[in-house]
Amino acid sequence: MKRRLLFGKFLYLVLILLGVTAHAATGPEVAQLLNTRYSNTPQACPGNQAAYFCSGVLVSGLMSGLPIRFWEHTDSAIALGARSFSYLRSDQGIRSLTQDSGMVFSDPFTAISQGKSVDVLCAYPLVASIQGNYGCGTGGTADDPGSCAALGVIDAAGWLTHFQQQGQQPALQCSLSSRIAAQFRASLLAHEQLGGSWVTQPNQLQVRNWNAEVPGQVPVQALFYDTSRSGGLRVAQRNQRDYHAATGQWLPILRLDLAGAEGIVFGFNLQDQLYVGYEVAQRLNARYFDTATTCPDGRAPFYCNGVVLRGTESTSAFQSWNPSPRSEDINGVSASYVRADAAMSLPAWPQGLLFKALDAPTSNPLTVRCLYPFDGYTGALTEACTGRMECTTLEVDSVESWLYWYSTTPYNSCSFAPSVHMVQVLLDLRNTYAHPPYHWNEFVLTPWPQRIPERLPIDALFYGVAYNPGDGRAGARYIQDDYFKTTGRFWPIVHLRLDATDGQVFTYVPDDQCLDDSCPPPVSLMSAESTKAWFEEHGQ
Repeated sequence: MKRRLLFGKFLYLVLILLGVTAHAATGPEVAQLLNTRYSNTPQACPGNQAAYFCSGVLVSGLMSGLPIRFWEHTDSAIALGARSFSYLRSDQGIRSLTQDSGMVFSDPFTAISQGKSVDVLCAYPLVASIQGNYGCGTGGTADDPGSCAALGVIDAAGWLTHFQQQGQQPALQCSLSSRIAAQFRASLLAHEQLGGSWVTQPNQLQVRNWNAEVPGQVPVQALFYDTSRSGGLRVAQRNQRDYHAATGQWLPILRLDLAGAEGIVFGFNLQDQLYVGYEVAQRLNARYFDTATTCPDGRAPFYCNGVVLRGTESTSAFQSWNPSPRSEDINGVSASYVRADAAMSLPAWPQGLLFKALDAPTSNPLTVRCLYPFDGYTGALTEACTGRMECTTLEVDSVESWLYWYSTTPYNSCSFAPSVHMVQVLLDLRNTYAHPPYHWNEFVLTPWPQRIPERLPIDALFYGVAYNPGDGRAGARYIQDDYFKTTGRFWPIVHLRLDATDGQVFTYVPDDQCLDDSCPPPVSLMSAESTKAWFEEHGQ
């Protein structure tokens, strides 16, 4: 009774402290908190509670492909009344888990402060597949299901002896108490004293099932994916989407690297989060409606405002971020510049790439070589910028002088220099001259090396109505899937609506993203011959 009173007083103080300091932690804050818990290695917690109450990190692997949401219980978990977790701490040599993604639970003290519950029932030094009494085996009690005590095993030495007697078969191990601090510590010591390859394997804790019908009350603190394995990020994003749809809250996705130096095993990257697309769309809209004639440093506006996009075919025949062979032949990758005053209503292709502002820090900056006020038909040239004529040679430096030469042949235009003045001439011309059918402008970029998608300054992928037919949403999803399978990283997809009247030219919807195991390329509505001819003429 005295012990209960002391713990009650301690818990009261903990709740007051947590109630004062509690706030909605950001992703980086959650990662820092978990790394702190991972690094702390007390033998027990205040109130003589087991170490998991205030240190270490409780994680549970989540399989992909299940017909239920991650906080819901499988039939086997319902039958057991519990779910399996692993306990990660810096004094445990665990270097791998059973799944490549999963969820992180709050420690019990934090959960209690939030009106939630984490009920750890027993602890195995190794992963076990044991039935009976919440998966803790037979011999325990309703209050303390651990099975070791009934066998006279209450410390690490006793557990190791029993494990040897069972032929070192994990399926025959007994479970130690998670209620008694000394026995829980014994499970940690036994794991490390096993030695050899056993030490790098995960342990297992059984946690009582929670009410899956109220996901907001599940004490989940974050989602994670293992950086040493492939595919985990997409599973984590799918779970992040499902939790947000059910609760309106975004759980952070964390990177887990169990070989992390100095206890830094959890990390946060904004680009991993499914919700990053909202920020990207907001940033793109801001640039679209910024019509300043120059950048603050005096350079041409495309360095800091407007959006440079590259429409492209979406096909398994090539990877859409690579310059086409024709682009390399003519030393020019075709792109377009969209801005509120650029008078452009259709891109050439219904899907493609949206580049960051060209002054953004990047390991592979893009260079604008020249400009055309409308489709420059660069694919038909021997050189994208000099193959026809440069405007400086003809002294074309105004709307009037351009109209003098090209009013009846807009696709034969000379190439504009990428200067502040000529960008303004291009914009003025597009708001003066009646647009021809191929009315998008063409910005010619210096080709970048092949197969460097992770180094390209790309903000997002886009889909929308375009001159060429096709299922742009499916096309963008295929490119996104191809990028993920190539790099393990995420480019968000935004919907491009150049005719939008609500100020949302770029919009982001989580359900537009490829979160399935695979997203196939769309059925092409153009024949291979037509597509080839288009590239050869237009240079797209």
